[in-house]
Amino acid sequence: MTTHRPSTDPFDLSGRVAVVTGAARGIGRSAAVALAAAGADVAGLDIVAEVSPRMDFAPAEPADLEDTGRAVRAHGRKWLPLQADIRDIASLRAAAERVVAEWGGIDVVLANAGIQGQHGTKR
Repeated sequence: MTTHRPSTDPFDLSGRVAVVTGAARGIGRSAAVALAAAGADVAGLDIVAEVSPRMDFAPAEPADLEDTGRAVRAHGRKWLPLQADIRDIASLRAAAERVVAEWGGIDVVLANAGIQGQHGTKR
């Protein structure tokens, strides 16, 4: 756990480190920005690549993760972009180790990554 100052505000995350998966767009981006607004430094993890050829929308790109980082930094918080596939445990471990090495620990994990593709149903 990282060092933080005591607060009576239950939404004050000053001095905390948060990791958000699926941080490049959508709910993940919104969560990363909200955590930064509450005072947390944020490591945003995303695959930023095609997950499945069945998807009918474009995958997140590195530029999307950079946009999330700009929004986090706009709150005066630190940002660490991490490209990793949550289905690969070695990749997740490496990402976690990098956060710990750079920022001393992880206090909050918001597991948001995931895509479900469905193309019609057969009857």
